Amino acid sequence: MTITLKDIAKISGVSAATVSRVLSDDPRISGATREKVLARIRESGYRVNDIARSLKTRRTNTIGFIAPLLAEEFFMTVAQGVEDELRAQGFHMLIASSKEDPRIECECIELMTRRWVDGLILIPCAGDGSRLARLAKSRVPLVLVDRLLKGFRADAVVVDNAQGTRRAVARLMERGITRVGFIGASRKISTARDRYRGYVQAHRDHGIALDPAIVKFGDFHQESGYGLMRELAAMKRPAGGVFIANHYMYLGAAQYLLESGNIYRHDYAIINFDEMSATPVIRLAKLTVSQPSREIGAGAARMILGRVRGERTGPPETLTLGTGLVAHDDAYSLNSMINKPGA
Repeated sequence: MTITLKDIAKISGVSAATVSRVLSDDPRISGATREKVLARIRESGYRVNDIARSLKTRRTNTIGFIAPLLAEEFFMTVAQGVEDELRAQGFHMLIASSKEDPRIECECIELMTRRWVDGLILIPCAGDGSRLARLAKSRVPLVLVDRLLKGFRADAVVVDNAQGTRRAVARLMERGITRVGFIGASRKISTARDRYRGYVQAHRDHGIALDPAIVKFGDFHQESGYGLMRELAAMKRPAGGVFIANHYMYLGAAQYLLESGNIYRHDYAIINFDEMSATPVIRLAKLTVSQPSREIGAGAARMILGRVRGERTGPPETLTLGTGLVAHDDAYSLNSMINKPGA
């Protein structure tokens, strides 16, 4: 037989309203009464009807998380940071992928808001924020992560992409490598735009003229990195160094260099953005800009819960985290390779 809330009230010697208040963590309930009721709940095996409670409280203790792609390590590490922080505070996470498609992104948002999530954490697709106007009207709290949107104000957690890139490219220039190529993505995406800005700033800081011929734009995927690295390598006057704007483009560039044997003919000083599990295994990047991925997620979770609980009521805020710079001293070079053809 199913145990009901009234049954718990009867065996606890209190009213059904008191049991309800215990379950909703009402501060008016004394500690002794709370412990007595919770003990009866544990003994009886009573389970809270979450749907019924949500209908009454309009709260589900659930936060939606939407990422462009679920297979990418960076996005899932951010998601892990979100979930760890939510779980520690009694909340749960629903997760979905927009597949980098604004239409699917809107469908995911619509579905989650219909499921009464208490808030949304979104890593948005490229473009402006006009598609999120309906969400703003629904008053569902929203935190943007990693990417910002033009024309749309919301709480956000990002890293200082421009500064991280500027520092990394400057490190090469200070070592005498002044001709540094660039492999990046569409500047419609704020992260891509900021990383290019940092690359340009490094040239300005060191008084070095930027050569547009060695600046290549594609997208943030592996195939793009492969093709753009091939274009750079085919130049009569190749770059001495290459900045690659994310991990997946770096994988593509590394694939091209190894398959073509070009890495054996030219000692590129490679910088990539994103320290991932495969970075030290591939061993082609001499420098990597690292992001605090889990802390990005945890920061977004704390920010959304502040809105949900009414602890933060002011205008939107942006939390900007710093980046690190990882030196890979064992990266392959012409001087250190022992297995290069003809050696």
